[in-house]
Amino acid sequence: MYKKNAMIIPVFLLIFLAISPVFAEGSQTLSIKDITVQIMPENDVPQKWPADTPSVLIGYYATMVNDTGKDFKGPITFSVPTDAPNFVINMVCETEQGMLCQPYEINEKEKTVSFIPSRVIKPGEEFPVMVEFFTNPIQGDTTKTFSYTFSQQYKIPVLNVDIVKPLRADNFQVSPKETKTLDVNGEMYYKYYLNDVEPNQEFTYTVSYVKKDNLPTKKIKETVQMNETSSAQPIPQSKNKNFSTGFVIIAISILVFGFLLYLGLKNKQAVPVNGKDLKVQKSSKSHASLEKEKKKLRKMLLDGKIDESTYQKMMKNLKKSR
Repeated sequence: MYKKNAMIIPVFLLIFLAISPVFAEGSQTLSIKDITVQIMPENDVPQKWPADTPSVLIGYYATMVNDTGKDFKGPITFSVPTDAPNFVINMVCETEQGMLCQPYEINEKEKTVSFIPSRVIKPGEEFPVMVEFFTNPIQGDTTKTFSYTFSQQYKIPVLNVDIVKPLRADNFQVSPKETKTLDVNGEMYYKYYLNDVEPNQEFTYTVSYVKKDNLPTKKIKETVQMNETSSAQPIPQSKNKNFSTGFVIIAISILVFGFLLYLGLKNKQAVPVNGKDLKVQKSSKSHASLEKEKKKLRKMLLDGKIDESTYQKMMKNLKKSR
C-alpha cells in the first residue's frame, strides 16, 4: 500500500511540472514603461450623449514593453471604471504609426478593456497605445465637483497625470496640489509626476470649479474658429462700378490671354515621364500621407486630447515608421 502511494506522488509531481509552464506562459503579458493619464472635464462629448450633460474625458497614453522573452500576440488589457456613471469607450488605438484604432472587448465584471494588437510584438520591443473613455461623475450645476481614482494592475516606473481646466471655468481647484501648471495652446494643465508605482496602487484626484454652462471646450474652440473665419472674409465690393472701366479691363484681359495662348502653342514640347518622375510622384503621395497624420496629431493636441510631451512622442514614432 505504501509503495503504491510512493509511486503516485512522483507521477502527480511530474504532471504538475509539465503543465506549470503552460499556466506561466498564459499569465505573461506586456509591462508598462511609462503612462500619461489625462483627466479632461467638459472637454468633449461622445455621440448620443444626454443633452446638456457635462462629461469627463479620460485618456491613458502608454508605452508598453514586451519583456516576456517571447513573441507577444495579445491581449493588451487596461483597468477602466466600467461602473462609473455614463461610462462609454471613446477609442482604443495603437499609436506607433499615427492612430490605428482596434476592436476592443469590455469585461464589466473585471472592470477592464482589452484588445489584440495588429501585429506580433517581438521581445524587447516597445509598443505605444492609447485608451480614451467618457464618464460623468460631475456633481452640481454651476459650482461643479468630481473625483477620479486611477489604478492599474501593472507596475509603473513613470506615471504622469494631467488635469486639464475647461474653458470658461473659474476658481479651478485640484487636490492634491499639482506639481506644476503649464499653459498648452490656451488650456491650463495641472501636472503631477510620480515614479515606481506599485500594481493596483490607487491615486485619487478631486476637482472643483465654477462654470455657468455645460458647453465643452472643443465646441467653444470650434465656435471661436468659425467667428474668426467669418471676420476674415473679404468685404464685397460695391456693384455700382463704372461699366466702361469694367469693359476695358475685360478686353485687355482677353488680349493678354490670347497672346499667352499663342506663345504656349508655339513652344509646346512633350515632356517624357521617366523613372525619376515616377519616384517623385510616389514620394509626393507618401509625403501627403505623412502630412495628413501630422495634421491629425496636431488636431488632437489643439483639442487638448494629448499634451505636448505625448504629441512629441507620437510625432517621433510617426517619423520613424516612414
